[in-house]
Amino acid sequence: MLDSLTISNYRCFREFRVNKLARVNLLLGKNNSGKTAILEAIMLLATRGDPGILFQISQRWQDELVHLQAIPGIPLIDFGQFVYGHRIITGESRFSISPQSGTPGVEFKVEPLGTQPQRDTPPTDLRLPAPDALLRIGPVLVGNLTGETFVWPLSRSGTLLFPPNRFPEHPQARSGAAQHVMYLGPGLPTSQELGSMWSFLQKTRGLEQ
Repeated sequence: MLDSLTISNYRCFREFRVNKLARVNLLLGKNNSGKTAILEAIMLLATRGDPGILFQISQRWQDELVHLQAIPGIPLIDFGQFVYGHRIITGESRFSISPQSGTPGVEFKVEPLGTQPQRDTPPTDLRLPAPDALLRIGPVLVGNLTGETFVWPLSRSGTLLFPPNRFPEHPQARSGAAQHVMYLGPGLPTSQELGSMWSFLQKTRGLEQ
């Protein structure tokens, strides 16, 4: 169970930390104060930075999608919308989300081209412009722990230059680790979503982990 959360440079949060989380938590705040951003961060943490989740989040806010003539009808992710300050600076722009102390979190950072090992060559789509930078998604390492990292092509303005419908299945999704997270987001949940959430709470009642 997630008992604490630290968010750095994500959305409206330069630094945010909350401790003593319980199985059910209530977030209260004014509009645009970051309540939804916290839920998004938990989803990204639970899926270890699955880029498909970035796309799901962007779909809820249509102005966060980029449309290029090169691939009509296929919106792309504007990564700049996720970074505190909404500015992309190669080598500096990043955000991270971490759970309780001693457990790996996840980090998204913008790196210059040519700095990655040969094995980290990003996927390409010949219909799209050549990238100006890389988006590296990987674990915030703790001690001697290691984890898999992924790189994606990025434009100078922060557009992720890869069609979301071609994202490979993320290893965390294959492992089933993300099945215990349900992000409803803005708007009213459907009766099916509410039913699924209640069923999960009943099944996990009394579990500490």
